[in-house]
Amino acid sequence: MPTRGGFTFAPEVGLHEDVYELDFSSLYPNIICTQNVSPDVIRCDCHSDRADVPDLSYSICDGRGYLVDVLQPLVDTRDEIKAGIHREQQRDDLDQDRLDKLEGRSAALK
Repeated sequence: MPTRGGFTFAPEVGLHEDVYELDFSSLYPNIICTQNVSPDVIRCDCHSDRADVPDLSYSICDGRGYLVDVLQPLVDTRDEIKAGIHREQQRDDLDQDRLDKLEGRSAALK
């Protein structure tokens, strides 16, 4: 029988080389938006005959959840800001003040 939850890997203590960082900060909001993950759509009454979540028999409503309504505009705005950062970095006459402001706005939304 499958189990719920996940495995947390405890790294070996010591100095490590070739360590890389992955940015998952925008991954979770994107998953919430694309997969419609929101507490108000889980185990809805209108689809109680379905078992959309394996082994839990939960139904997931087809209607858009409120978390998507809250997060999608933030994700879209941050994508626009990141595009602006990229454009600014490509300019021959880079405006460091503008770049700093864009990066600050991006960090605030992160």
